[in-house]
Amino acid sequence: MLPITSSETLKEAISLLEQQRREQLVLLTANLHTVMESLKPASLLKNALHEVSTPPELNKKLIDTSIGLTAGYLSEKLLIGKTSNPIKMLLGTALKFAVTNIVARHPGLIKSVGMGIYKRITKRNN
Repeated sequence: MLPITSSETLKEAISLLEQQRREQLVLLTANLHTVMESLKPASLLKNALHEVSTPPELNKKLIDTSIGLTAGYLSEKLLIGKTSNPIKMLLGTALKFAVTNIVARHPGLIKSVGMGIYKRITKRNN
């Protein structure tokens, strides 16, 4: 900035600074409204749901875990069934957790095995 040597230059500098202050106030007000809108509970919930549904790896993990839980539950019911024997119940629960963990951690392997079984079944039917 040039040195101010006259009252006219001082008035111009003051006018320029006041104009800058008005422009910055407009920008600050607009940013404040944006922040206030984003902090509303409805906006926070909407953003949270959008973030949860956006990442494809999260959706894949949810699906893999759901398949694992279903496989564990079905394996327990098929192999153990309904029983009042506490040892069988304990074995059924252990089996359910083992199958659930294996299926949830290795979905690609389970998918390839399932596809192989499906191809064999459809090949025999044709």
